[in-house]
Formats: sequence, structure tokens, C-alpha cells
Amino acid sequence: VAQPQESCSGSRVSTDRERRRMLLRLAHTTGGAAHDGRSVLALAAAQLGSSSLFASAGHSADIRLWRATAAGIEPLGEIRPGGGSVFSLEASPLPGGDCLLLAGSFSRVVFAWRLREEAGGGTAVTPLWQSAQHTGWVRALAIDPAEAAAAPRAAYSIGCNRILSWAPPLPPPDAPAASGVTAQDEIALYEDEEQVRSKDILCLAASTGGALAAGSVDGQVRCWRVGSNGVPTGVPVRWAAHAGRVSCVRFTPGGGGLLTAGLDGAVKRWARPSPGGARLLSQSALLPRVHSLALTGGHVHAGVKGEVVSLEGESLSEVGRVALPPREAGAEAEASGAPRVTALATGRGLHGALLAGDSSGRLHLLVPRVRE
Repeated sequence: VAQPQESCSGSRVSTDRERRRMLLRLAHTTGGAAHDGRSVLALAAAQLGSSSLFASAGHSADIRLWRATAAGIEPLGEIRPGGGSVFSLEASPLPGGDCLLLAGSFSRVVFAWRLREEAGGGTAVTPLWQSAQHTGWVRALAIDPAEAAAAPRAAYSIGCNRILSWAPPLPPPDAPAASGVTAQDEIALYEDEEQVRSKDILCLAASTGGALAAGSVDGQVRCWRVGSNGVPTGVPVRWAAHAGRVSCVRFTPGGGGLLTAGLDGAVKRWARPSPGGARLLSQSALLPRVHSLALTGGHVHAGVKGEVVSLEGESLSEVGRVALPPREAGAEAEASGAPRVTALATGRGLHGALLAGDSSGRLHLLVPRVRE
């Protein structure tokens, strides 16, 4: 996203850049069998060797691996961690072309694997560690990417009301898979159990600029500074960002700003939170409930019921929509109408492509097209 503007109106300004902006088109849709017709709850993407790898997970309790190409979405294999539904995924490239994949499950376990592209085009999956330190299912994960081409500095997980820091998230090279990994730090947000239920944290995001953000059921967003060791420090900046639950938080490229979305239908762009508070820079027009967000090519994409809505990255004015195919009969989705777009992930090797997962278990590949 380019340098922030000060307008909060969301008004649309006609420029040459906007007239040539990148929009999306639907290139490929899998059948509901991709996740047994059950909701896709999480997606993650990372460069793996020469390919762009996607991972998807949900109530089907397994993790599916995919390669996105110009021809569509090709299955690469699956991981069966055990422990029921997988609620969260995060992926990060590693030096040498490998990929780190994290997953959080209903069984309160965080899993970590190293993925490697094999000579024949397959994917080798090596377990790194798993830990069951959370007291509730692991709703969200985030990875601090640190420097480009370097191993990630830290990872974070949220289960119930506790954020755990895994710093660093990688064991030493050639270390055997461990089952008793201990988090380096813990943040307990609420001690009162009633508050835990009414103000549960739902989403996390980490930035290269040394910050960690979290959004909760009650519309609050918190932002911590992160020390050089990857551990959040001090008292977080906290503010009421949405009227109702916060579904997504995303830092803009470089960590200079923060995007939030909620079930109130708003997408908002904030200046980087500071001890003095958070300053709203722009806000979208009201959309249907926003369930997912992704950023590509200076644009923000919002997953709503039946559609992916594209917004200009600064003003958050709408620039396009892609309608997804109607749900299949028998899929786990709403009783009527289109399924919700429950997860979005960017294809880092596909120049702005997106993968969307929906509540009927399907995956949709959206690729850019240029409109003059």
C-alpha cells in the first residue's frame, strides 16, 4: 500500500493509476470434495522452491497442500495432524527455498512442519514440533517474518485468552522432532472467565516493523511493540475499532499501517498505533459481513458472502467484485444463498493471485486482469 492519505471519507479520486488498476477474475474452482463439503477455516501461502504453495484446512480435520498455476489448483498432498478441526494456518518461506507451516487445532495443539520441494515435483513434509500449552482451541496464528530471505524471528498463537510467543519458531538444524516445546513468553489478557468468553481474541497479525496486533469479539483491537527477541513488550495500545467482532487484522507492507475488518461490514485503515492511540485514515463503505482480508498489488480484498470485494489500498473505495459460483447441494453452508468467503490467502509467486476458501468446502483461484 502506498503512502497513507489523511482522508477518512473513502471518496474515490480518479487517477491514471486507478484507471489501470489490477482487478480480479475467477480462474478455477475446486469441488466441495476438496474439504469434504465442510467449511474452509484457514488458508496460508508461501513460496516453496520454484512454486507458490497454498495450504488449506477446516472442519475436515486435515490440511490439504496445493500448487497454484496458470492452469488452476493442483493437489500436492495432505497432512493429518489429528485432534479435530484445524482453525488456523500460517506459512513463511525459509532460507534455501523451504517453507515453515504452522497449524492450530481444536485439540489446543500448535503444530510445526518444514516443507521442501522434491526433485520430482512432490512435497516432503518434516514434523518439527508440537505443543499443547493452550487452554482453548488455537484460533489464530501469526509469523514475524523478520528480514527478507532470513528465517522467521518469532511466531504467535492465541487460544482462549492467552497469546504465546514462539521465538524462534525453528529448532536447530537437524534436531529431532520434539513434542514438548515451550513457548518463550505468554500474555494473559483476561483473568475473569466471563470476560474470556465475551471478549475472546479471534485474529492476529505480526509486522516486519516490530508489532503484533489482535482483534477480539467485542470489537477491540490491541497492538503491542515487539522486542528484538520477538517477544511483545509493554502495555498494548487498545481501542474500539468495530461495532461487533473483529474478523481480521492485517499490517500493510512494511508495517507502517494496520487494516482491520469486522462483522459490522467495515474495512478500516489505521495509522501505525502509538502510545497516544490509533488514528483512522480511511474506511470502506459498508459491506456485508467481512470474514477475511488479503492484500495484493496495492489493493485490499475482502471476503464476504458469495463475493470477493476489491478496495483501493488507500481510500478503501470499491474498485471491483468477483462473484463466486453458487454452493453445491449437500455442502456445509447456509441453508440458502451463496456460501461465505471464510478465508483468503495471497499467492506470493503469482503476481497478485488470491486463493479463496468458502463455507461449502471449495477453493477458488482468482488471478489479476488489467482494466484500462
